[in-house]
Amino acid sequence: SFCNLRLQARPRSCVQDAERDLECLAAVRNQVLQQRSPFEDCVRRALCKPEIRSSAASRHITLQVTSNGLCRQVLRSPVYGLNELDTALAAWRSLRDARRFGLKPSKQRRRLPTELFDSWKQLRSAHQDLWQKAGAKTERVQNVLERIEHLAESEVQAGWERWNRVRMAAEE
Repeated sequence: SFCNLRLQARPRSCVQDAERDLECLAAVRNQVLQQRSPFEDCVRRALCKPEIRSSAASRHITLQVTSNGLCRQVLRSPVYGLNELDTALAAWRSLRDARRFGLKPSKQRRRLPTELFDSWKQLRSAHQDLWQKAGAKTERVQNVLERIEHLAESEVQAGWERWNRVRMAAEE
């Protein structure tokens, strides 16, 4: 897993095959991380190499996009096969853009509560779109997102209270 993109291999019945898959995934990861080109180009170049495409591992490699949602709750995209590389990279781009929505360029990682909610709305929408395009039922996706919101509710409330205290102390 790197840069919110998970490369994984499907389970194999033979240990030697699983070890070859692991070596293949590690080589792809290292190649992507060593290049200085845009991330998507690096991933595409690494995964489209003839030795990767022709290897037995290529049928077993999957991609999944992850993103930190509300209060560090992890969102996971559908799982994509290597033949769906363009779709997986589009999902990666969509979640990355949603996560960055409304952020001002700054070295400070903390967000105002309003920025957090604006970003979460975008991320929630992008996540829902990915799953619906993959054929998931709207109700099921909404239930997952509502569960994440419920799990993060107390932390969000505490964040609002901290932010309020800091603001009020600054005004005094």
